[in-house]
Amino acid sequence: MSLELHIWGPAFFLPSIDPQCLAALSYLTQGVPRNQWTLLASCDDTLSPTRELPALRDGLKWIGGFRNIVDYLYEKSDGRWALDSTSPQDKADIAAQQALEDVANRTANVRSSFSSFIEAQGKPLLDLSLYVSNENYSAITRPAYSNLLQWPLQWILPPRRRAEAKANSDYLGLSSLDIDTASEEQQSKTPTVPSVDQIPPSLLKPRQTVLSLVKQNHQASRFRLDALSDAFLEPLQQLLGQKRFLLSNDEPSSLDCLAFAYLSLALFPELPHPWLAESMKSRFPSLCVYVENLIKELFGGPIGIEQAFPNLPENPRDINLESTTEDKRGNQTLLPWKQPEQSLLGSAGNILDTLLNSIPIYGIFRNKALFIQSPSSPSSTS
Repeated sequence: MSLELHIWGPAFFLPSIDPQCLAALSYLTQGVPRNQWTLLASCDDTLSPTRELPALRDGLKWIGGFRNIVDYLYEKSDGRWALDSTSPQDKADIAAQQALEDVANRTANVRSSFSSFIEAQGKPLLDLSLYVSNENYSAITRPAYSNLLQWPLQWILPPRRRAEAKANSDYLGLSSLDIDTASEEQQSKTPTVPSVDQIPPSLLKPRQTVLSLVKQNHQASRFRLDALSDAFLEPLQQLLGQKRFLLSNDEPSSLDCLAFAYLSLALFPELPHPWLAESMKSRFPSLCVYVENLIKELFGGPIGIEQAFPNLPENPRDINLESTTEDKRGNQTLLPWKQPEQSLLGSAGNILDTLLNSIPIYGIFRNKALFIQSPSSPSSTS
C-alpha cells in the first residue's frame, strides 16, 4: 500500500496554502519514489494525531507534522529516502571518512539551527501577512480557503485559523493590522472629553474615522514590519550566498524544503498590502531567485487548484495535469494528486472541535494533550 500525504490544498499557484504542508510535500517530491506515495488535498486536520496538517498515512498509521513525517520516512526506508543523509559513494574513501563526518556534523548543526530559526521567525510573519492584516485576509486568504472547502467548513475553518494566527503573533504587538482590533484599542485609549458645545471652534479638530486611524496604524507598523522581515530574511540570504541551495550546490536538503515553504508564501500571494513580498523583492533579490528556481525544481512550475481536484464538475481554467518535477535522482515525475473523498465525519469533527475550542478550559487541556502526544524529532533537524 502506498503512502498518502494529506495537506491543505493549493493557493497562490502553490500546491498548498500552508507552509508545513509545502515543506512536507517538497521533501516527499525529492526523496520518495513517485510510485510510493499519493497526494490528497483533504483539508481535514482531524485526520492527524497532532490535529494538524500535513498528515502522512501508512496503512493504519497516521503521522502528523513535518518533522515527524521526516523522521518516519527515514526509519521506514532505513535512510534511503533521507535528503540529509550522506550517500554511500561519498563514504567509499576510508581515509576521508573522518573529515567527511566532521563536515556532516557541522552541516547538521547549521541545518538544525536554521530549521528552528525559520519556524520561529517565519510563522509569525506569515500570520501577520496572510491572516492578521484585515484587508489581506478578507480579500485574498479567506477566499482562497473558500475555494478549497465545502459548506459549512468554508465558514468555520478560515476564522478559526485566523484566530490561531492572531493568538500566535499577538506578542509582536502588531494587532493594529486588524481593523476590528485597532478600532477597539483606539476607543479604549480615547479619553473622555468635554462636549462639542464646551470647546471653542478654533480648537476643534476634524473627527477621525476608523479607516483613517487604521491607515495611521499601518504606516506606523510598517517600520516594525520591515525590521521583522529583515531579521528573518537577511540570515537566510547570507547562508545562501552564491549557492543554488542553502547548504550546497548539489541538491536540496530538508532545510531547503522548509525555507522554500515559508519564503514562497511570503513572495507569491498577491495581496492588497504586500509588505513582506516588497521586502523580499527590494532588499533580498537573491532569495526571490532562489524561490522561483525551487518552484520549478520541486513542482515543475505553478500549481492550480484544478490539479488537486481534477473531478470538479466545472472548471473555469484549462486543466493541466502534466506539470512535472524532477527528483534528486533525475527522474521526471508528476505530482501524484488523488481526488480526496468528502468526509461527513471529518466535517462533523471540525464543527465539534471549533465549538469546544470556544470553551477556554477545553482549549488549555487540548493543547497540553497535543504537546504530550507529539514526540520530539531530533533527526529531522539534525
